Parts: sequence; structure tokens; C-alpha cells
Amino acid sequence: MVYGELGTKALKWATEFVFGLDPESMPSTVVISPIKIEEYFKGFQPIVAGKRLKFEKVENSYLVWSEDRQFLFGEGGIGASNFADSSYILCHCKNVEKIIFVGTGGGIGEHVKTVDINIPPSCIRLDKVLEILLPPKAPAKANPELAQELKIAIEKKFKASE
Repeated sequence: MVYGELGTKALKWATEFVFGLDPESMPSTVVISPIKIEEYFKGFQPIVAGKRLKFEKVENSYLVWSEDRQFLFGEGGIGASNFADSSYILCHCKNVEKIIFVGTGGGIGEHVKTVDINIPPSCIRLDKVLEILLPPKAPAKANPELAQELKIAIEKKFKASE
């Protein structure tokens, strides 16, 4: 996603591509999660139906409504850049008044307290990104053996702390 003002055509394309809705159809309240709604909210469809709400699946999102209110539950994408892109799109939709973020994130740092560990299998190298830190010819792929060793070490440490 290139940051800048989203014109009418770009906004229409972006909202339909990411959320499956036209920007004019976007409800005032949007709940986004970094993962699929069905994964984050276990039993999402039965829960919504049990509350006598109507819903419709659109792309990776769910449009949920009662007689007087409408909500969108959507996937914001994994990773800070995807989540930022989704938020940026929603902020350009004039109908959207509230964006509710749900989910957890992980990171590496001395003061970070989290149980999330993310070992991506690969990454997409963008032009001129991190060339100072990593030469362009270096593979942008995780080492599966190293990832497995890290996983085993983390599990041992976790079991020892129980």
C-alpha cells in the first residue's frame, strides 16, 4: 500500500479488496483483528446467531446487523504494516466512526512481556528497505532448522517456568 490520499477509485478498490465492501456501505463501527474472525472469535457464527443478529460473510469479513445498528468484523492482516494499511483505509471511509482493534501482538525487547512468538517462514523485501542492515542478496527466508531449534528451546524454558 502506498501512503497518500486515497481518491474515490483507490478507496473503492482498497475497501473492496481488503474488506469486501464498497466504502459507501461501510458501517460506522468496525472491529478488526490481525487474524481471521473465525479464529479469533471461536464459534463466531453461532454466537452472533444466538444473539438474534443477522450476518453475512463478505470476503474475510462479516457484516453483522440488528434492526438499528450495523457492524463489520474484519481481518486487519498479520503484521504491523498490514494492520496499518487496514486502519488507514478505514480512516478514509466517511461512514466509519469507531474502529475497535482486538488481538495480541508480539515483539522482541528487554521490557516486552508477551506469550506470542512469531517466526515468519519468509518475507517480501521491498525496494531500498533495510539495505543497510541486510544486503539485498541475502535470502529473505527463515532457516527451518534454526526455527525448530528455537521452538524446542522456548518450549523447554516455558515448561521449566511452570
